[in-house]
Amino acid sequence: MRKVLAHYDEQTDEEATAEYEAALPLVESHKEVNVTDLLKKAFDAASRLPEDEQDAVAEWLLAELHSEEEWEERFASTQHALSALAREALIEHEKGETEALDPDSL
Repeated sequence: MRKVLAHYDEQTDEEATAEYEAALPLVESHKEVNVTDLLKKAFDAASRLPEDEQDAVAEWLLAELHSEEEWEERFASTQHALSALAREALIEHEKGETEALDPDSL
């Protein structure tokens, strides 16, 4: 949590606003989804924190949601390259051009 807080302490207001606005669609898109009991419990616990800590938790959660979306986008954009590499590795294996990997030797 301290690393998260330090991250936000180092941000300018403009950077924090941009990060918040980038994550907002993730939150907005989940309005129609039922909130689980565990998430309700977490929000209830967080609501008893002092305001500055509530804001830190909210900023952390929004950053995590945004990070997850970015990861999914990056991963999706590499599927073609990953498929090509997998095909190439399979062809090399079928030609006998690969060696068994001994995890203990790594």
